[in-house]
Amino acid sequence: MKLFMKVLTLRSLSSLTLMAILLLPLVALSGCGGYRIHGKVLEGPMADIFTVRPGDDRLDRTGVSEVRIEVYRDPDRPGRQLAGSGVSRTDGSFEVSVSGFGAGWMDEVWEIRAFRHGYRNVETVMRLPANPGSHPMLIMMSRGTPTPPNELDQLLDEHRPRRR
Repeated sequence: MKLFMKVLTLRSLSSLTLMAILLLPLVALSGCGGYRIHGKVLEGPMADIFTVRPGDDRLDRTGVSEVRIEVYRDPDRPGRQLAGSGVSRTDGSFEVSVSGFGAGWMDEVWEIRAFRHGYRNVETVMRLPANPGSHPMLIMMSRGTPTPPNELDQLLDEHRPRRR
């Protein structure tokens, strides 16, 4: 009987170990706070948001500080969620942590917005890169009056639950 219990215990431990090993990659891919968009905000003649290769010479330029960057999941869905936000540093660089399962590897689109007083707002809808570390983001902003959000965005913002 003791031998049977030892064998049963060893099998249970082996099963738990195997299960943990199999689940570890899934947990790593789930975006548990580990997905971060980074890049630079620059002033330019046209407003745009796009990814570039590491080493792009524009990443070394002096950027625009105090730009608020927001990332929304499912932008076309009512009740869309703010998945992350941040503010650019004095050199224009930024880093935004994106929360939510599947960020960067699930086939879905995200809305990225950037705004600052004295500059026109810029926004785009895009798929996030699977490996954000190898795809820095450039946000190009042009001087001008910020565009007020449209009425639908205002309604969504008023009724969107706030994270604390």
